[in-house]
Amino acid sequence: AEQRYKALPVSATRCLFGPDGLPAKSWFLSRRWGRHLRAFYSSLQGGAYLKFESETRTLDASPVEQTIEIPVQRTGNVEAAASCVFRTESMGAVPGYDYEPVEGDLEFGPGETRKLISVQVPGRPSWRGEAMFLVVLEDAMGQVSFDPTDDGGMTRAILSVTLAASSGHPTDRSVKKLVDQCVGIYGASRGFKDWRDQLGSWTFVNGSAEEQLEASRLDWALHFFALPWKLISAILPPTSFYGGWITFYTSLIAIGVMTAMVSDLAELLGCVVGMPDIVTAVSFVALGTSMPDLFASLTAAREDEIADASVVNVTGSNSVNVFLGLGAPWSIAAIYWEVAGRTDEWVARYPEEAATISGAAFVVKSKNLGYSVLIFCGMCAFAVVILYLRRKWLGAELGGPAAPKYAVVGSFMFYWGLFVAMVSWRVLRWELSQVPESLTNIAGVAVWLEGILVHGLGGLAFLTCTAVTLVLTRRHRVVTPRRPHGDNGEDGSQSWTQSERDDYDSENAETRVREHHKDASLESKESVRSELDTVYTTFDHFKC
Repeated sequence: AEQRYKALPVSATRCLFGPDGLPAKSWFLSRRWGRHLRAFYSSLQGGAYLKFESETRTLDASPVEQTIEIPVQRTGNVEAAASCVFRTESMGAVPGYDYEPVEGDLEFGPGETRKLISVQVPGRPSWRGEAMFLVVLEDAMGQVSFDPTDDGGMTRAILSVTLAASSGHPTDRSVKKLVDQCVGIYGASRGFKDWRDQLGSWTFVNGSAEEQLEASRLDWALHFFALPWKLISAILPPTSFYGGWITFYTSLIAIGVMTAMVSDLAELLGCVVGMPDIVTAVSFVALGTSMPDLFASLTAAREDEIADASVVNVTGSNSVNVFLGLGAPWSIAAIYWEVAGRTDEWVARYPEEAATISGAAFVVKSKNLGYSVLIFCGMCAFAVVILYLRRKWLGAELGGPAAPKYAVVGSFMFYWGLFVAMVSWRVLRWELSQVPESLTNIAGVAVWLEGILVHGLGGLAFLTCTAVTLVLTRRHRVVTPRRPHGDNGEDGSQSWTQSERDDYDSENAETRVREHHKDASLESKESVRSELDTVYTTFDHFKC
């Protein structure tokens, strides 16, 4: 253990090893190193793993079709049934051209220790260069896991398959080989095929003729509503071209064009109804231009195991808007006016600045910017507190029980509506009372009283909404589990720490054990209790 984990800092752990070299007792202050030592301990004990015979494999080029037989081994206790999911993943090789993609379930019966995965590889022409794809095992079921010392770690097993280039004469079809190296013939063929299918599917409800036969009226209504946007998406090239980079840049261009259209339409609407530019900006423009970020966060929250990507996308997108969206044009404008100098039009538009400075400058009047930023920062602080308390009480920033989930959604939407309302009021009404003399007339006093009433009611509604959300969230909090066998922690308490609760959830462990015995038709209480005792003893041994 000392040789394998030389980087294990002494300050992060205290471990007592026995004469056989195995950890006899340990107190981990680092959850990450706790996982590492458990994985190493399991490998020393010869755990039950699903693994490939090797982590890499090379297939020589051949002009005829080949079949790769990839063996998967099962080690350790093989008395019970086990299974996992396998799939292929491209790493430069083009699916359907360099290899035939496969996916499915791999099931091991009691006593079975070896299974084969077959992958078809079409004949490779002499001009085709080297390519690679992966075979991935994941989602192990039963009393098995993946070898933590192999590629993929404890969550999956990965085999890298390299399709070697042809060993023919260097001048064989050299022009086509050069084109393939520069453009990628197989990748381009796959891309144009996907693009043709994409252009043919945008007219169908739910994307295909088969799905259209089962579409509901709501699906038809949403289809016709989104038809122009589906056409725009269908025109963009698919991700099959050059690893998706063409799709990435063309999507950025399309988003930029749509953002400019939304901004112009919102400005025209504000001009027609007599709405100030800042009110239009914080309502229609902000809502329209934030839709791509909304759907990106929605997709990340659904497909990711954790909420980091979806939550950080909010701050990341706003950072791009402020630093790049404002910084770039403002810098260009400042440089332009510094070089061009003042003109008669500039002097007529900014007489106060022309009287105080020499030359010309790019002028941006802040007006109500400080007020808007103050309100925004206050609401953001409360939103972050809600997310932190959700993490502490429910164990997750997103999702969870229905009541706190919808309460948070309602609160955040109310925050945005209140922000728009208060900023709009400030712009529309506050300028009437900016001069001290306004307090001497009835209109000025009325506006000041109106401001006190608006801020008071807004603050009261804000605090009430936040309090209701926190109460509902705390009511559904996850109860902290107790230590097994009455074992007290270092602080003398039987309550688990956050690291212990994250690293091992006794309730989930009990559920998994019961499901295992139910599947194996062993529902007796003695079997369940024996298995739970083993789990608790193992946990107590590591003190994680």
